[in-house]
Amino acid sequence: MNINSDLREEQFSIVLLDKLIQIKAFFKNRYLIHLSLSLVADAPQNRDHPLGNKLLNLLKGRKSELKQIVYNLHGTPFQLKVWHETMKIPHGTTVTYGHIANAIGCGSPRAVGQALNKNPLPIIVPCHRVIGKNGKLTGFSSGLHIKKLLLLTEQNFCAQ
Repeated sequence: MNINSDLREEQFSIVLLDKLIQIKAFFKNRYLIHLSLSLVADAPQNRDHPLGNKLLNLLKGRKSELKQIVYNLHGTPFQLKVWHETMKIPHGTTVTYGHIANAIGCGSPRAVGQALNKNPLPIIVPCHRVIGKNGKLTGFSSGLHIKKLLLLTEQNFCAQ
């Protein structure tokens, strides 16, 4: 018996500020368990995918879309604490790693950064909204160029 037989991958693309982002979504049973984002020049994958549309709507500030996504976060108790606190960051804003650390009673912004680096569901757990104490963009598993693009997309929709 193949233990991975209940795993499924879907690929699709979304456009953010004229940039094409390819997303690989991994599902276990019916639950979304992992998202992988990459900037691409051209992607033949579906650009009108239901999950892609929901993720784009999340970036537009439509938090109600989150209720429409069936996902499952797996991590250590500390990681889950960090990720749940990160999900409280308001759309279009940023906070520091230190802010998250203080909010959860942890004295280590570095430990928060390490937990966010393991975030399996970027956009859903908006770790792109967490920045360095000096306001500098630091760390993002999909690359700083995508972190900046996600933040600019949110700011653009906030300004509308």
